[in-house]
Amino acid sequence: SAEAKKAFKSAPTWEKSAKAINAFVEIYGKKPQQRGKETIEIEDSEFSEPSLANAYLRYKENPEFKDALSEKAKEVFETKLTWEKYATAINAFFLEYHENPKQHGDRTIKIEGSEFSEYQLAQAYQRNKKHLKFIAKLSKKAKKPFKSEPAWQKLAKAINAFVLEYEKKPKQGGDRTIEIEGYEFSEDRLAKAYYSHNENLKFMDALSAKAKEAFKATPAWTKHAKAINAFVETYGKKPKKNGERTIEIEGLKLSEAQLASSYQRYKGISKFTDVLSAEAKKAFKSAPTWEKSAKAINAFVLEYEKNPKLKQGGDRTIEIEGYEFLEQQLADAYLRYQENPEFRKKLSAKARGAFEPFGKKSAKAINAFVETYGEKPKYNGDRTIEIEGYKFSEQRLARAYPSYKNNYEFIKKLSAEAKKAFKSEPAWQKLAKAINAFVKRYGRKPQQRGKETIEIEGYEFSEDSLANAYVRYKENPEFRKKLSAKARWAYEPFGKRSVKAINAFVLQYNENPKHNGERSIEIEGYEFSEDSLANAYVRYKENPEFRKKLSAKARWAFEPFWKRSAKAINAFVLEYEKKPKQGGDRTIEIEGYKCLEDQLARAYQTHKEKSEFKDALSTEAKKLFRSWGKISCKALTQ
Repeated sequence: SAEAKKAFKSAPTWEKSAKAINAFVEIYGKKPQQRGKETIEIEDSEFSEPSLANAYLRYKENPEFKDALSEKAKEVFETKLTWEKYATAINAFFLEYHENPKQHGDRTIKIEGSEFSEYQLAQAYQRNKKHLKFIAKLSKKAKKPFKSEPAWQKLAKAINAFVLEYEKKPKQGGDRTIEIEGYEFSEDRLAKAYYSHNENLKFMDALSAKAKEAFKATPAWTKHAKAINAFVETYGKKPKKNGERTIEIEGLKLSEAQLASSYQRYKGISKFTDVLSAEAKKAFKSAPTWEKSAKAINAFVLEYEKNPKLKQGGDRTIEIEGYEFLEQQLADAYLRYQENPEFRKKLSAKARGAFEPFGKKSAKAINAFVETYGEKPKYNGDRTIEIEGYKFSEQRLARAYPSYKNNYEFIKKLSAEAKKAFKSEPAWQKLAKAINAFVKRYGRKPQQRGKETIEIEGYEFSEDSLANAYVRYKENPEFRKKLSAKARWAYEPFGKRSVKAINAFVLQYNENPKHNGERSIEIEGYEFSEDSLANAYVRYKENPEFRKKLSAKARWAFEPFWKRSAKAINAFVLEYEKKPKQGGDRTIEIEGYKCLEDQLARAYQTHKEKSEFKDALSTEAKKLFRSWGKISCKALTQ
């Protein structure tokens, strides 16, 4: 009606959204999804499913909006697709289809008002398979199909199917595919799998006769190795990537560039290198980089005799042995290798002469830099200083100082201000501070290849550089002293941290941590859940170092119940020279736990038929218990 339209138009947006959500849930029996395609029309307004899903997210904290939702709508939004629901759905799927869900499957299962796709369930299993609660929730029938065969076995089956389908072996870089048991394998993957597993006898046995026959053909790398041998024999040199020569062998014509690429691709395969001739191997044994650099520098100095000094940022080039070197490259190479006596020996007298004054010039440039900017040059700096017609970059001067700092002539040329500027704290000290700051901010140790950063005292450190710094300096006692307690704790092995947390947990709760328990313990700024500690004990309990670190109380808490009961009875008998009686009110304390007489008597009755329990009892206890009573040591865990 007109009145209804008017009322709806004047209502707040959240109210309209609530009404539309209620209607959607009533009609479709599910909550609106952000990628859903359904629509709902109410009071002349049409709402799309994604708009309702977004509206719920926008207004869910509004109490008036929540009150306006129907009970059914509240229920569907409060239900989450947890691991528990996925486990139930997998059980139902297996009951329905008698097999586990496949990643490429298109079947569905509906349970508790929610529909799950086969792909969803296959993914859910992969995601949660290490979750103990999830696995425990799966039925025995559902668990069994997931105990899959080894990877090599699947790959062997796929290779057999591929050869049967295409009557050829799979090739590296090939784009064909084969599907088997609901899984799709690419040709490239199968080709690589063959060479990865062909040393595995079980894998080879699993291949069909046809597949084995297909792989007996001469591999490409054998042909390429023979072609390389012929190339080296013909031209007396190894093939180069930018070369234009060719070689023909066994009716196959290969370019120089192809052979250079082939060598790089196959050089890790021992069978390939075995086929290479001694001449070919020798041709590929290139000189060390410093040796090549020395030759190039010698040639450069000879070529540019009038102005032989290399300049960073210079644009001159020199070609030697088919390689082109930039002036910038050679300047960097000189700085990098100048302390290497072998490198200096390879430099010609002319080249050594051209570089001789560099240290002195660097000292003057550093003095000018410190005077101009009031601080030492930094490795990541982008400032410059010009002196005697030469322009020095800040980074170049920062590198020059460590290169020449042991050179008396260089140090003598440095000004007092420059010397003072370079007398800074050691690198490890800065890195220790940065690691402390990183652990404080991110609550974990820096990881290699991590992407986080931390800034301290105007320097920015990458996570990867801090991880490498720890590895480099961890044996330095001064460095370790500078690390905060939290940082040292972060670097302790997980087993070591776990044992401390377990000891603290047992001390606080007077019992061992339980699987699926909801309690937690905080130690040195880190919180450990009860479940994680229970799992840690199972993982490390056979480790003698781990057991050694457990407190006596913790070891006692993890001992089997019958064993603790036997020890408590022995202690009771030793103390009172009588066996514990049911209804008795005496107590005995052992390893910090108090046991009641009545409980020990009842526990005896529980375990008396257990041979290990009887063996654990002392001779005195056995004598007194000729009437065989019963113990319960619930107090041992209180």
